[in-house]
Amino acid sequence: MTLTEEIYNRHDGDLDQIFGELNADPSKAKKPHHRPKNARDFAVNYLAGYYSVIDSASESDAKSHK
Repeated sequence: MTLTEEIYNRHDGDLDQIFGELNADPSKAKKPHHRPKNARDFAVNYLAGYYSVIDSASESDAKSHK
């Protein structure tokens, strides 16, 4: 079991608590067609960057500094 799976299980799948502990945005994972089925599904998708949300303001700042 990975640390990510342990975090999922510790919070009983509560995405707000899980992403709070990970200091990440849960909005993509909370969409019905993206919700993880279980701890393993969450860990695989999270570690693959599947739940990453790009902040458009941060993206604009990055482009302006090139």
